Amino acid sequence: MSTSTDAILFYGFCWTDEGRLPWQKDDEDGDAEEDPDDGEWESRFARLGGLTGTWQDHGYYEHRKAIVETATCEVIRHCHADCAMYGVGANGSITRASRGNPEAAPVHETSPEWDGQLRAYCALMGIETRDQQPRWWLVSDWS
Repeated sequence: MSTSTDAILFYGFCWTDEGRLPWQKDDEDGDAEEDPDDGEWESRFARLGGLTGTWQDHGYYEHRKAIVETATCEVIRHCHADCAMYGVGANGSITRASRGNPEAAPVHETSPEWDGQLRAYCALMGIETRDQQPRWWLVSDWS
């Protein structure tokens, strides 16, 4: 049995609320609401983009994939599988390196479109960024 450890570098927003998906809100008791998308950002994005039906329907995954491919950002899970934390990274900024496989990272190259794409994506997904400004993040993920 092996342990996967990854470094993830991205430009965007990052949170350290363990176990809470970035779009989850508290219910009246202060607990996190149930997630109808089972924690997958791809399912949430596709549903918000017009995906209907269930995985049992013919063509469901193809339709989902086509919608997800239009996303300009993605939700990034980091920390550990049992106590996940999340971020949102702009596509084109995300570099992942698995243990033993270094990757070159263009740390200082940013796109002027990323800030707007990040804010639009978070608004669509129901993710509150509050007063956080996008910036470069280096996180680890141990699965």
